[in-house]
Amino acid sequence: MTTAPNSPHELRNRIARAKVTLAVHRIQRETGLCEACGRPCPCDAANGAANTLAGYGLPVTGDPPQMPNQRRFLRSRTHLNRFSRA
Repeated sequence: MTTAPNSPHELRNRIARAKVTLAVHRIQRETGLCEACGRPCPCDAANGAANTLAGYGLPVTGDPPQMPNQRRFLRSRTHLNRFSRA
């Protein structure tokens, strides 16, 4: 089953993905790098998510929603980034 590009379900999914992306791709205070991808902040993923939310007239700032396994997810991403840069 496909969903129409501008259906309410698809719009909700886009907004939810953007919020989760912003929650994960945030700055580390010590290094100034993104916690998820290790790039200088703001990274492309965070910019894209912020533009998506702004395009729908939603606030970009504020407390991001926390993912249940966010700490574990970020540790695994950091581990993967160490090996992908070598």
